[in-house]
Amino acid sequence: GLTGNPTWQQRQGNVAKYQSGPVKGGVNNATGYTYGPNAGCGLVPLLRLTNDKGALHSTIGQMTAAGDTNLAFGLQWGWLTLAPTAPFADGVAYNTPNTTKIMVLLTDGEDLEKGGVRMARKLAKQGVVIFTLGIGTPAGAQIEVRNERGLPTPLRDDQGRIVRSRLDEKTLRAIAQAAHGAY
Repeated sequence: GLTGNPTWQQRQGNVAKYQSGPVKGGVNNATGYTYGPNAGCGLVPLLRLTNDKGALHSTIGQMTAAGDTNLAFGLQWGWLTLAPTAPFADGVAYNTPNTTKIMVLLTDGEDLEKGGVRMARKLAKQGVVIFTLGIGTPAGAQIEVRNERGLPTPLRDDQGRIVRSRLDEKTLRAIAQAAHGAY
C-alpha cells in the first residue's frame, strides 16, 4: 500500500488493489507501447473536482487514446474523486441532502477487461449516477499514436496488427442503466 503523502502519479499507478485478478502489463516490442493499468490514456494528471470549465476542457483536450481500455479502473478513479474519503476527500458525504454524485464517462465503450457494468452497479449502490458519452462509431477507426519522430503512426498490438477502436453502445447503455443515468 501507499504511505505518507503520495503524489498523483503514485496514486494513479497503484490501481492493482481494485483488480481481483492479475493486472495485465508488459511492452509491445513492435511498437514500444507499454500495457498496464494506466496505459492508453496518454497519462494526463487526474483532474480533481472543480467548477473550472477551462481546466476541464484543457484536461480532456490533453487526453489521447492508445487502446487497452479498462472501464472499471476509469470508473473507480472517478468514484475516488467523488468520495468524501482518501485519497482525494473532495466529495461531500454520502447521503448529503439535495446532493447527487454524478459521473460522466467519456469513452468508446470498449471494455476490454469486462468490468465496467459490474463497477457501475457498485457505484449505484453508493448513490452515484453515471452518464456515458460515446466516442467514435460502431464501424471503428484505427488508433494513431506518435512515433519516436513525433509523426502519427497506427498503433499495433503485440502481434503487429493495427488496433481499431469501436464504439460499443451496448456497453455504454448498460453502464448508464446500471447507475440510473443515460447514454
